Amino acid sequence: MLRLEHLRVSVTTDCNVRCWYCFNEGQKKEKLDMSSVDDFRWFISKMLNRYDIGIVRFTGGEPLLNPQLTTFINIAKEHGAKSIGLTTNGDLLPRYCTELNQISPLQCTVSLHQINTKKDCDIEYLEKCVSNAVEMMGKVKINVVVTQTNIDLVRQIVGYCLRNNISMFLIELNQSNSDCSKFSANFINHKDIIQILNQDFGIELMLRDNVFYIYENETMSIKVSDSAILYRTPIVISPMFSVSAYGHLGQRNFSIVDAINNKDAKSLFDVMDCAINYSCSSCEPICNRTPVGISLGNF
Repeated sequence: MLRLEHLRVSVTTDCNVRCWYCFNEGQKKEKLDMSSVDDFRWFISKMLNRYDIGIVRFTGGEPLLNPQLTTFINIAKEHGAKSIGLTTNGDLLPRYCTELNQISPLQCTVSLHQINTKKDCDIEYLEKCVSNAVEMMGKVKINVVVTQTNIDLVRQIVGYCLRNNISMFLIELNQSNSDCSKFSANFINHKDIIQILNQDFGIELMLRDNVFYIYENETMSIKVSDSAILYRTPIVISPMFSVSAYGHLGQRNFSIVDAINNKDAKSLFDVMDCAINYSCSSCEPICNRTPVGISLGNF
């Protein structure tokens, strides 16, 4: 049985914040939602039956904008998902309080990337988003893309996380589809982020697996990585059931639409085996070699 550590399912390209550096899974500007419950049920049942999947994580866009989200989550649970995750900006969590309380356990990550916008640049607002998640799910993790614009607020968030034993992941800015001048003006190297943590909080981070730097104690951890970490997340399913395989000779886009429409498990597995194995040596009919984008808001 092939091991797939992390399967991300993007249920919408829509988002209620507009981070200037977010490529939104490489989709077009118009909103795209995953809407077919039957198609998802068939897909996830086949995936969970064939592959050893560590976690199924639901992302977007902002996944809570898809009214079918809790239905998709429950279907994944019904078909034996070992672990289920949700990545959200936290703003809409109160609206889903009742439904999410009934889904347990649920690994929730709050992506506070909207802090680079002036209207949301308020520590009390951000703490409210996190406290909403903690209240509903008990334990959460925070992701933040660090920029020159938000670095002072990031310092406050780090302090908040240390005081409240909340794990966090600080990610270096990825150029994505942003213009070069804006990227250059906002970029902070991950090594400088590590230095800031050391100087301001006395935190020593150690390199782990040549992938990221980490500080951890008994109750929480702080990770820091360069933007290349985003390309190490192997498999992402888009709202229209295409497959992004980061690391597959760079970035590759596979289609499983026909397989799902025809309920053709063999074709689905041909695509997924190829994507998971990162090999294009025998997949010319499968891999259309179309570059796909990265969404920093959903890692």
